[in-house]
Amino acid sequence: MKLLPLVALTLVSLLATPVAAADGDLLWYRASLNIGDEQNPTREIPFLLGIANVQGASKGEIRNGAERIEIDVKRRGASLTIDFPHYDSRITANFDYHSTLVGEWRKTVRDGKERVLALFARHVPEPRNEFLFSAPGRPQKMERADFSGHWAMRFEEDGIAKGSFEQDLAGNLYGTIQPTFGDYRFLAGGVDGSRMRLSVFDGAHAFLFDGKLNAEGVLEGAFYSGNHWVDPFVAEKADSDFEMPDPFSLTSITSDDGKLHIDALNEPPYAGKPTIVTVFGTWCPNCNEEAMLLRELYEKHHDRGLQFLGIACEHTQDQARNEEQVRRFKERYDLPWKILVTNTSRKSEVAETLPDLSDVKSYPTTIFVNADGTVEAVHSGFNGAATGAAHEHLRDEFDRLVERILATYEPSS
Repeated sequence: MKLLPLVALTLVSLLATPVAAADGDLLWYRASLNIGDEQNPTREIPFLLGIANVQGASKGEIRNGAERIEIDVKRRGASLTIDFPHYDSRITANFDYHSTLVGEWRKTVRDGKERVLALFARHVPEPRNEFLFSAPGRPQKMERADFSGHWAMRFEEDGIAKGSFEQDLAGNLYGTIQPTFGDYRFLAGGVDGSRMRLSVFDGAHAFLFDGKLNAEGVLEGAFYSGNHWVDPFVAEKADSDFEMPDPFSLTSITSDDGKLHIDALNEPPYAGKPTIVTVFGTWCPNCNEEAMLLRELYEKHHDRGLQFLGIACEHTQDQARNEEQVRRFKERYDLPWKILVTNTSRKSEVAETLPDLSDVKSYPTTIFVNADGTVEAVHSGFNGAATGAAHEHLRDEFDRLVERILATYEPSS
């Protein structure tokens, strides 16, 4: 997925005047990341942020539609810090004398660089989706286009994708978008007349989809990843059976013997064992979701001989930093298997280090290896929980492939 900018963050707060806490004793805010430019200086990526009105360390929450992300919040006086250590990012902010929280979101991106900006937000009485894109005091238009259902989308840069949305009577819009390399996670937003907007922030990525339906029923708009990436798109309503290309067909094995030639696979505990190899990045939310599924598969099948090997493709040339991020990743998901650490996340460079793959189109790329070392299948991307039925189908496919590669293994008595 595309990387995010370093973004400044402003949260309007009423903490100076205590407010009744709601929803698990959290105070809620409409936080937004400013990604404006000269043509539209007010463009923003909003999200719902809940924090406890207490000093010291406490829990908080970010909401993206049905998604709930627990966060650690540290308050000292007028200062606030929210760390996302597994994504190497952080929000730092201070309350000013107007009870507005002003700060920034820092994230390490490719080549170890960071990015920054500024913005505005406000306290809200509860974490309602309507607060994301409705201007205070101005109701949305009552006549709204219907964006529910499936959409066949085409992005100028990222190509084809499938949009799946649900819309309620109040104009709230939920869903996700699936390009060929995974999904854009839990999107939430609203409809105002013929315009739709969806956003998400998870500590790793900040996305905005802003589109408008034209007279011919075609949705035209743009996808914003932070303030550094814009990808225009067009979309049309699609049949319910509209499907994306098979993720098992996008990357193939090119070696003459059908094997993935990695030294580790010729050594214990992998030699002669069925193995799942995952090419991933700790910075990638889809990879984080896949890690949870792989941990489940380990619990179910490791005793039968199934092995796991990770290849972490990290952003920086700082090997110590990269290894620390991998350590955090392993600790977060309780992963007991070996992870090899590389210092590049550029797909072209990763493909050079894995010449037995036709290419690396997405993170994660998951390789199912038989006991004799031949590759049974290669899966590109990962349909996360936001994709609903597609996620369940992927889980079934992984289960099926695990059984297939386990069938090639005969434990020694």
